[in-house]
Amino acid sequence: MGLVVIGIPSNDFGAQEPGTSSEIASFCHRNYGVSFPMAARSVVKGPQTIPLFRWLDKECGFLARPRWNFYKYLTNRTGAPVAWFSSVTTPTSARVTKAVERVILNP
Repeated sequence: MGLVVIGIPSNDFGAQEPGTSSEIASFCHRNYGVSFPMAARSVVKGPQTIPLFRWLDKECGFLARPRWNFYKYLTNRTGAPVAWFSSVTTPTSARVTKAVERVILNP
């Protein structure tokens, strides 16, 4: 199996995602050509943080906590986190590409 991308929208940063989960998914598909699955809009910081982001915080540490939208997390085939990238790192950056290649080529 190759790479699987999952989008997890959040309204926790500047109220950028105020719509429903389906409205957000439609917007992303229509305006950005997003073809990967989109999860429900979720809380990713604070006391109501969803379990995935509590786990990522525990596994990746304080610095990996999302401080704005578009944080990216990479796990290996067994689900262990191997890298994270802040909002300023684009998905097509050399840093992300190299990390993904390492995971895919080294099962």
